[in-house]
Amino acid sequence: MRVSNKSKKGIVVIMFVITLRTLGCVSRSQASLQAVGPINPANGFPFWYQDVNGVTLGLCVGSPNCLADAVVAGNAFSAQIGFGTEAFWWGADALVGGPPPAPDAGLVLATEAAFGNLDGSAQDGFQITFNRVRIRVSGAAANETCTIIHPFSAALGDPFVTDAVGVINTTVDFGCVIDPILGGLCNFAFPLTVNAANPISVFLTPVAGTVVPAGFIGDGLTDVQITGSPTGNNLFSVDCPSFAAPLTTNLFIIQGQLFSINLTAAKAGNGTGTVVSDIAGVDGLTTINCGPACVSQTVAFAPFSAPGISTVVNLTPTPSATSVFSGWTGCDTVAPITNVCTVTLISTARTVTSTFNEAKNITAAPAAIDVGAINAGSTVLRTVNVSNTGATTNLLIGAVTLAPATDFTMLTNTCSNATLAPAATCLVEVMYLKAGLGASTATLAIPSDDPQTPIMNVTLSANSVLVPAFTDVPEGAFAENFINSLFYNGITGGCGGANYCPDNTVTRGQMAVFIETSLGVTVPPACLGNVFSDVTAASVGAGFCGYIEKLAADGITGGCGGSNFCPNAPVTRGQMAVFIEAALNNPANACANTFTDSTLAIVGPVVCGFIERLAADGITGGCGGTNFCPTNPVTRAQMAVFIVAAPAPMKP
Repeated sequence: MRVSNKSKKGIVVIMFVITLRTLGCVSRSQASLQAVGPINPANGFPFWYQDVNGVTLGLCVGSPNCLADAVVAGNAFSAQIGFGTEAFWWGADALVGGPPPAPDAGLVLATEAAFGNLDGSAQDGFQITFNRVRIRVSGAAANETCTIIHPFSAALGDPFVTDAVGVINTTVDFGCVIDPILGGLCNFAFPLTVNAANPISVFLTPVAGTVVPAGFIGDGLTDVQITGSPTGNNLFSVDCPSFAAPLTTNLFIIQGQLFSINLTAAKAGNGTGTVVSDIAGVDGLTTINCGPACVSQTVAFAPFSAPGISTVVNLTPTPSATSVFSGWTGCDTVAPITNVCTVTLISTARTVTSTFNEAKNITAAPAAIDVGAINAGSTVLRTVNVSNTGATTNLLIGAVTLAPATDFTMLTNTCSNATLAPAATCLVEVMYLKAGLGASTATLAIPSDDPQTPIMNVTLSANSVLVPAFTDVPEGAFAENFINSLFYNGITGGCGGANYCPDNTVTRGQMAVFIETSLGVTVPPACLGNVFSDVTAASVGAGFCGYIEKLAADGITGGCGGSNFCPNAPVTRGQMAVFIEAALNNPANACANTFTDSTLAIVGPVVCGFIERLAADGITGGCGGTNFCPTNPVTRAQMAVFIVAAPAPMKP
């Protein structure tokens, strides 16, 4: 029958060590199990032991291939750790001979976990570990000297003397011991030191080609040939004078669960990329190679393959052409430029997450605005166009802010909290107006979920000076700032040279250019030449023709009667009221006789109503007194006032 591998208690462990040292067994070369892992907080024992060949074993519990004691009913700590009085990192058992009364022998080799309290029950604080060599022989003659060879004996075997009934029954446990009454913490590295009392320096394993369960070095049930003996004695043999022949076997039952640490590389984000790992200073071990989709991948690493207590793994992310790498979680360190994630594996599983996001690529045009030197009190409008230049993914924009909002202010803003599809655009319009002198700066902050540029900052700058835009509109002249504003916003370049000609009358053709330019039409539309009889490229020029026809297409004018537009006729103030409000898409107000010279009886219901609307919108206060002067021609200076004072969509 199989020799039991049940441990004795802590006091017995001490006694066996003393006995073997007193006997003065044959000396062996000094070696050791290579390393021991840190303490597992769940059970109070080391996570793993590793031998000189780099075989790393964890405590073998919870599997049919592990010979640990069953959980003890009613013992909460036993239930927590998954075994009763003992469990094993490694074990090798051999039986030979028998059945009784024929001679038989048994060998037990183990690296074992047990408890050092008086009853040996599973109790936290009394954890002990030790290496065990147990030899049992029966059926020999009394008091005879037998030679026993096993994988950790001397090359030619060790002598053992039978007792009065012809039995050898010896157990040597060498390792961490504690006071069975007072308890105390063990030095769990102690059983690693190999000497005459503790010969185990290597975990015996099945010979190459033996089928074993995945993750184990043996199934704990089946006899197999073994390898690994430091002396080449991969067998168990007992030779007593009274035996007809030595009892010898090369078959052992091996148990041991390989310890490995799972490193999981997970992926987050809506982009794609790859993650590849190497193991610092180590070649030939399996690596993580997370493909383009970078679905989570788990790879088990041994704690180390050279002396030490850890494995350092480096993981390198590479985004795809349409994605960007946005960061790691779970790393010990991350290199600032290469984004290499470093993880040190010791005893517990680790998970690191790489985030790849679709490259959304927010752009702002222009990226910065410097309006230059602006005459104090003049208004300047500028537009920032924000675009999603990504290939496939929507761009989510947050609330756009402007700071400081003193000399620069936001007007139109279609970007805040907008969702931009690829190639879509929104806009933010900012206005500069400063009465005093000096430089001004501000920042337009556009937040988004672009992983590369979470906040797009557009810098704004200007300098308020006392330098009029036109020679004939000096400082303090009527409509000076209105006229300057037209120039700074590209609505007019003047009447020639450096002049604006503020007192010149505006023709209906010029009026069309002023209004359409203030509505954002910066390039003359094509001239069809068939909208008005008196408006052709030949009669007024292609540029004027295009603007006049655009004015008609926008529903702002129907001409001056018949099929004519009267492009060279002066624009009256009454007509201008109609043009401005029509350009703003505003209906006429009721005629309330606000102005003495613009009553229903004098100018008619249409002109009266639009003049009333112009006054209600704050665009005009009349021409003096209680009059509007509806039939007076509009001068270029007055034209500037009408346009600049008008609200959006007219500019400025």
